[in-house]
Amino acid sequence: MLITASTNPFYSELVRGVERSCFERGYSLVLCNTEGDEQRMNRNLETLMQKRVDGLLLLCTETHQPSPEIMQRYPSVPTVMMDWAPFDGDSDLISG
Repeated sequence: MLITASTNPFYSELVRGVERSCFERGYSLVLCNTEGDEQRMNRNLETLMQKRVDGLLLLCTETHQPSPEIMQRYPSVPTVMMDWAPFDGDSDLISG
């Protein structure tokens, strides 16, 4: 799971819920906090992909997004973007 700011109370509640759900299903959660730094985000994302994670949960903002080039190199990794979604025409969006 990649988040942009660990100080946001919403994010900390979400991380706790995700970790609990992962544990119940036999997964371990790897958490990366980018502190809003785009270079750090992309380095963490590249590391997670190279470690062959089972999936990605990205809690990004409109101003802090993962590199499209990195994402395109790993199309088979299931990815969920929370609280923001790119409008590239190639993504599903659930709103409500």
